[in-house]
Amino acid sequence: MVTVESQGAVRDQGRVLGESIRGCRDELEAAAWKTIADEYGLSREFAVAEAERLTEALREHALEAYEELRGIAEGAGWPMETASVYNHWNYIVQQPSLGKHVPSTRGIPLAEECTARLALGEITATGQPIMAKNKDYAYLWGADKHVVHTAWSTEGYSFLSYGIQGWVGCDNGVNEKGLCIVLTWVGTPDRGLGVQSHILTKLVLRRCATTSEALEYLSGIARTGMCNWVMVDADGDAALFENGHRHFGIRRAEEGILACANHFTTALMRPHTPPLEPDFRHRYISTRTRHNRAVTLVAQAAPKVTAQTMLDMSADHDNGPSALSLCAHGEVNGDQSGSVGAFVYDAAARTVHVIDGRPCEAGEVRAFSALGRVLDTRP
Repeated sequence: MVTVESQGAVRDQGRVLGESIRGCRDELEAAAWKTIADEYGLSREFAVAEAERLTEALREHALEAYEELRGIAEGAGWPMETASVYNHWNYIVQQPSLGKHVPSTRGIPLAEECTARLALGEITATGQPIMAKNKDYAYLWGADKHVVHTAWSTEGYSFLSYGIQGWVGCDNGVNEKGLCIVLTWVGTPDRGLGVQSHILTKLVLRRCATTSEALEYLSGIARTGMCNWVMVDADGDAALFENGHRHFGIRRAEEGILACANHFTTALMRPHTPPLEPDFRHRYISTRTRHNRAVTLVAQAAPKVTAQTMLDMSADHDNGPSALSLCAHGEVNGDQSGSVGAFVYDAAARTVHVIDGRPCEAGEVRAFSALGRVLDTRP
């Protein structure tokens, strides 16, 4: 994981992100093509065409994201085609233009899909929200390919985000207004061309001050689908947005707890979660087991949930270590994927904590002010 700070307009910020990967751009591009070609068996022609469709969706529906992508291409010294494929690779492999569920061709149930949890109000030690997420991904995309980005914006709100280096989007973040949002992936047949989920995460940080504003924005824009978002604002208003291409559902906290993994739970979206597939039975069980475990752990910690509580949960190995534990270890099942980091936001302290690497093994927790300055690094 690296840290990057940028200032100014969106394209300027993209240029800084691109410049930050110049020394490793070939490695990042190769990793993306390894996923596209080797793991999913897709041709270069298909990938480029799909990237062009997704980039055109940005130009049509989210022009500032398109401008940031142009800046990344310029800063990295990439042609726009390469920057587009790299930024869209994880949606290219899900083939949103086909509008159907496409499981991994590896024949192995994936654990690379994240677990989010939020504690609110009386169940936290301070009475203010604490958000947490285990970042689960293929180990190929581990901590060394992640970035904490502090953006001091002249277009929209300033924010701190955590995600993959060189991406327009991000996985998690908090903005200057105190709106925090995290993403977990959901494989769903309700997919299609639109703005990708991780890019929408950053657009929410740039555009929205409250949960209400974020829900209105997300419900009205063209989306690819394929994720859950958990969000909470400075007033403690929280929601889960279950994101499909054509449909969406919203769920609120119960008894101060809101959690999600990699399936839909609202009545509107449950029909759009893939059914149990014989070859992917473990994936089906994994997301429900991790979701239930997250709720249980937060409930057990009430009424004294702290940032440290959430950090400790990130290393939880109940039912594992395996794809069933919050600290996911997919390789136990022959899969090279699992938890590669964790993100915790403490609203009372306005502090973000990032675990760099597998939470059970990581040598340090890095703490940032909500807008970027490194506060400390500790065992």
